[in-house]
Amino acid sequence: MYLLQVILLHSVSAVFDLLLEVLSPVDIGKMAITMIDSLPSRDPMSQLTQAKLVLIRNIVSSELFKRNGKAENRESRQRGSKEAGILVR
Repeated sequence: MYLLQVILLHSVSAVFDLLLEVLSPVDIGKMAITMIDSLPSRDPMSQLTQAKLVLIRNIVSSELFKRNGKAENRESRQRGSKEAGILVR
């Protein structure tokens, strides 16, 4: 029943990485959350639920997650340095 959705979920994380060329990590993250939330998950042992979990794992280990974390860490360091009067690049 959900075969096409399962196939999509198994391959979409690669598309998210490619979208980093044109969209911000935050925008891509919002799209991913919306997509995951829109899919039903009634039965925890269903293929669709398992595919959603695989997608979440793939996103967390992807360039999208790494890049977003780096950007947040850099911004946090810059804020802290500005408060201390230090210039960070």
